[in-house]
Parts: sequence; C-alpha cells; structure tokens
Amino acid sequence: MPWPIKESMTVKKGILALLTVLLLWSGLSAQEKDSKVAFLGIIVKDTDRGVLIDSVQENTPAHQAGFMVGDVMIGWNEHTIYDASDFLLNLYTQHPGEKVTITIKREKKVKQFEITLVEKNDRYAAIYNEIPLIVNLFRLEIMGYALDEIGIMVGNIPSTLNEYFEVPDGGVLVQIVEPESEGARKGIKNGDVIYSINGKPTPYTVQFRQNIDEEKEFDIKLKRKGKEMTFHLKKMEAAE
Repeated sequence: MPWPIKESMTVKKGILALLTVLLLWSGLSAQEKDSKVAFLGIIVKDTDRGVLIDSVQENTPAHQAGFMVGDVMIGWNEHTIYDASDFLLNLYTQHPGEKVTITIKREKKVKQFEITLVEKNDRYAAIYNEIPLIVNLFRLEIMGYALDEIGIMVGNIPSTLNEYFEVPDGGVLVQIVEPESEGARKGIKNGDVIYSINGKPTPYTVQFRQNIDEEKEFDIKLKRKGKEMTFHLKKMEAAE
C-alpha cells in the first residue's frame, strides 16, 4: 500500500504504531463503511527545503495539472503547508470531486494549480479516511498548545461527536485554561468548543495552530452548552 508521504518521522511513527490495529478494523468493517477518499497522485517528503514532491503518478490530477518531481508544496487553499503532515491533513479532510488550489515553488517561481480531486477507492480506503484523526492525535501536544499565546490548550473532537457538540463542521475542545491568562480573563472555559478564529474554521488542532500563528488578535467563536459565543483575545506580550 503506497503512502502519499515519505520520511516524515513525526507522522509516520504515529501512523505505523496504529497501522496493524487499523488494518484489522478495516478488514472487518470495510464493507460497511464509506471507503471513498480524495486522491491527488503525489508522494511527498519533508526536507530542509520544505515539503518536496518526490513522485508524481501518471494519469492523476497532479500529473494532468503539471506537477513535477522537485516542486515544493507551500500552500493548500488558504492554509500554509509547513510539513508533510499538513499535506496529509488537508488532503484527507477533502472529498472526491472537490476543487482545491495548491501553491508550489519551482526553482524561484511560485505557481498555483487549481485541481479537482478524484476518488481513490480500494480495500485500504477506510484507513486513509482515519488519517486526520490519527495524525492529530500524535500532534496534539504541539498543534493544540497555545498556553504561551492566549493561555489555553485544545484537543481534537472525533467527527462522530460533531453533532453532539453542535459543530457540524468540526471544532476543537478547550482542555486547559491557565489562570490569569488572556483566555481566562476574557472568559474562555474548559469544555468550550472553538469552531472559528477570525472567520476561519478550526475543525482540527492543526487549523487552530495555523490561525494562532498567523494573527496577533483573535475573534474566537465557540459553543458552550449549545450557546453561541464570541470572544476577542490578544496574544500575550511574552508570546510576541
């Protein structure tokens, strides 16, 4: 089974640690699950230059769009691609038939490609569908950590609980609020579910982290016991 990622130690260790369990789960229930996953047709790896495209499969959306081995992926829609796990998360939270804008660097030029993802449907597709959750579980301490910036830490919510928390497009659960921090002063509480920062969705901790990194002030929208609430926070001085 080819993975669309190579030599990413942060992600592959986590994925491989659960691979055996997932294979067993997939074999038992793949017939009962929706096995449709988005497919692009590239393999990437982390390098000191960034997320390098290591392989482009023929007759795939990537090949037809003009991707080349050696291109460096730097953006997916409005999100910055920092490492190969960002690529995984963005790819496997999309659906076949959706259009995406991918930004790459080729030598010294920046290029953008608009691509319609196709369907990859095989016996391992159920595993691919679980990749966002697996990756985020192993990146939780890094991606959900904003104690220095606004004094909170968040974690991922399984998509099966989105309806329960009344966040159909996903959100992140506040797990820690540091006393006397910006988050505490403004009223953020443990158990809040943040689903948007400055108008950008936060379905997973990776998007939460990206939004925290990109701005100094935040309009945070959240759900608290079914009630919609908005809080305005600023990065604490020590974090700037």
